Amino acid sequence: MSTAGITIGVMALVTVLSVMNGFEAQLKERILGVLPHAVISQHDGRTPLTESAPQFIQAMSDVAEPEPVVRGEAVIQSSAQLTAGYL
Repeated sequence: MSTAGITIGVMALVTVLSVMNGFEAQLKERILGVLPHAVISQHDGRTPLTESAPQFIQAMSDVAEPEPVVRGEAVIQSSAQLTAGYL
């Protein structure tokens, strides 16, 4: 009887861990699908802005083309709150 209890407990543990690993992998995929893996920014105007990405970035990009992003400070206001952030 105790062997059956241990077996059922181990089976339940393995099942729960497998499901949780699947959820973790899916969550990572969704987050990394939205957030960039790297951000390369211009430092004090020293990096020249060009039409295409620099050669070293194009050489690293096997999955997708690098995309330029414009980022600036903004004030965001709702009916109940006012906050500063980046757009």
